Amino acid sequence: MRFAAALTATAGLLYVLGRPVPIQDARVPPPGKFLEPYAGVWRRAAPGDDPPPSRLTVPGLRAPVTISWDERGVPHVFAQNARDLYFVQGWVTARDRLWQMDFQARVASGRLSEIVGEQGLAVDRHHRRIGMAWAAERARDAMLAEAESREAVEAYADGVNAWIASLDPARLPLEYKLLDHRPERWTPLHTAQILKGIALLLSGNDRELAMSRALHALGPRITHRLYPDIGPYTEPIVPAGTAWEFEPLPTAPPAPRFPPPDPGSAGEAPADRPDPDEPDALGSNNWALAGTRTASGRPILAGDPHLPLQLPSTFYEIQLSGPAHRVYGVSLPGFPGVVVGFNDHVAWSTTNAETDVSDWLRVDLDGERWRGPDGWRPLEWREETILVRDGAPWVERVPMTAHGPVPAPPGVAPTSPEVPVGAALRWSAHDPSNELAAALALNRARGVLEVAEALARFECPPQNFAFATDEGDIGVVHAGTIPVRWRGQGQFVGDGADPSFSWPWRIPTDQLPAVFNPPRGWVASANQTPTDDTYPYFLGGSHAPFERATRIRELLEPLRGATPLEVAALQVDDLGVHARALLPVLLAAISVPPLADLSDDERAALQVLSRWDYRFRPELVAPTVFDYWQREVSMATWRDDLETGDGSLRIPRRDVTLQLVRERPGSAWFDDRSTPEREVLQDVARSSFRTAVATLAELYGSFGESWRWGRVRGTDIRHVARIPGLGIAGLEVPGQYGVVRATTGSAGQAWRMVVELGDPPMAWGVLPGGETGDPGSLRYAEVGAWVGGVVRPLTFARSSEDDVGGAIASRTRLEPAP
Repeated sequence: MRFAAALTATAGLLYVLGRPVPIQDARVPPPGKFLEPYAGVWRRAAPGDDPPPSRLTVPGLRAPVTISWDERGVPHVFAQNARDLYFVQGWVTARDRLWQMDFQARVASGRLSEIVGEQGLAVDRHHRRIGMAWAAERARDAMLAEAESREAVEAYADGVNAWIASLDPARLPLEYKLLDHRPERWTPLHTAQILKGIALLLSGNDRELAMSRALHALGPRITHRLYPDIGPYTEPIVPAGTAWEFEPLPTAPPAPRFPPPDPGSAGEAPADRPDPDEPDALGSNNWALAGTRTASGRPILAGDPHLPLQLPSTFYEIQLSGPAHRVYGVSLPGFPGVVVGFNDHVAWSTTNAETDVSDWLRVDLDGERWRGPDGWRPLEWREETILVRDGAPWVERVPMTAHGPVPAPPGVAPTSPEVPVGAALRWSAHDPSNELAAALALNRARGVLEVAEALARFECPPQNFAFATDEGDIGVVHAGTIPVRWRGQGQFVGDGADPSFSWPWRIPTDQLPAVFNPPRGWVASANQTPTDDTYPYFLGGSHAPFERATRIRELLEPLRGATPLEVAALQVDDLGVHARALLPVLLAAISVPPLADLSDDERAALQVLSRWDYRFRPELVAPTVFDYWQREVSMATWRDDLETGDGSLRIPRRDVTLQLVRERPGSAWFDDRSTPEREVLQDVARSSFRTAVATLAELYGSFGESWRWGRVRGTDIRHVARIPGLGIAGLEVPGQYGVVRATTGSAGQAWRMVVELGDPPMAWGVLPGGETGDPGSLRYAEVGAWVGGVVRPLTFARSSEDDVGGAIASRTRLEPAP
């Protein structure tokens, strides 16, 4: 009996230790597996800081490959053939970032619930219903249809799988143990999923529903005034007045009307947002200087993509050297090649184009039919089965039309407030495309013609590619698949049965906005509109306000004899052009007559504002006071005018508010409808200032150190899966989303790079984090240089024997299996 009791107790203990522990909404891993001494959390999960071995046998290689590791752990891969080059890129990326690759591919394709259970179902349902899995399948097929991209993506997958095969449970990355799951075999479909995740991030910001609500509440005249196609004060990428030397394709006549939003569509409710721009603060800067403006006489390129800040970092730094080319820069973990970087002849960087490549089109559904431009047609159905950990599978039946999927047919609740009920999603990311072919061609480009040929293959998400060549050329190309539309098409929910809302063709690549070797000696982009209104095609989109582009022009225009490190210093410029334009007007509005009965906090706030140099630095209080004040001005100006019976309309962008403040201080928009008096700018400025100061005092105490910009705003670099303890919180980083060093509480410069073309090229760069994804490594959270505004020299090795002045720390020779 004692034996039976002990056996029963032991079995019960083993059962309990083998089960996950439910704590509120979290899923804690089974304690037995997690704490098991031989394969649990106690064992090092990844290579981390361990010195790489000097020799390894790797099954699947065709010839020996050498990896030179520099002192920061960056791999420099030297292969004898292209297939082995991408095989080892997959192998070494998986070595450092396997869990990140696996997780991001699953999230993009709607498979998060397989890891976290029902907590991931809302994200998975949204991604499945908007066609992410379908889009990835079509992209995979396009990559496999061409010999070069097929070889690269299959070799990359084989390399990832070779690394997975070498792992035992003890060596699995920490997150696998925390979340209690295992890696799966990597395929070209996973690479396509990574790409579509980026496409969603950079081209999936839909505003048609919010704009339709505004159109039907305010009318077309006021709507276009509050939400203009091209924002005020904008300086386009292609200099204004540029002549367009081509015959444009014809556009369909504009539709007579836009359909009203479906009553079941909730739309956005932005009234509780203190600033409507900050959630959309993803962007980037890039520019190139001609040799006439540099000390060496050689072109210099600078680029800093702005993305959500995360650990492990969004990008992975690498050098790839094969028989045909060598290229250095950053890759996307899970995607072959280099996406931003340089080779011996060309350097390039990207900013998000912000041009609209998705339309919502209302469609009539009748059972198994839908009504399109040519009448009633049968619906197709895509059945999406979502596997839910510790739960029953969830099946989504998504109706498919010729326009695209209908994520929220009548009777189905939208999976996002931006999704209109009864509308099909027409999105260029759904179309078969092969961005990998474009990336590989760009990696080996030798001059401006080859750059242009490579970018002609690039489709989605549209990007502004700035480039420089060792022959002295510089330029910016607005690249991507962009439909030919009539002006206004795609800004509002359209009519799927009206042929005028279709996309008859794309803008030819040789007619896309571009600028080459301008007389001024520089090119730049900062997510602003690419052209003035003389461009014959309508681009739509949500291009960035004028602020960063204006400041970049101010910084570049006086440059003569510039050096690369001087150019790198411009990337961390923190002067706010918006503040410089707005604050003097607000201060004047409350100074004549002087604001009476000032509290101590208000008096101190005015003093720091009057002395401020408009720089957003963490030790200063003035940026905090200004930021809260301008938000209150925006809310007080628009909130009462944009309330409707169906909720709040979108607040205009802050450049529209700025123009109103500067040019129309007596405008009726400043009037508060809830009072009998007629308010003007002066009244709004005064009440908003007092509200801002009172809010700060309530949140942070009396005026003082607690109001410093670095403490109030702060910047978090969170773990990609938001696992507590694996990120960094409260970094005090200079900048703000409207300055060149565009930094918010959760987004910022995901890679800073400066390249001077020459023989050899000289380059500098920095990531917000290290190469490894191992949280136990000292290199995991290397952010000191990034926070400090420093760039490090990049080691561009000529051969596997080149130690680049002692920068190479070790080498690993990978041998094929016998």
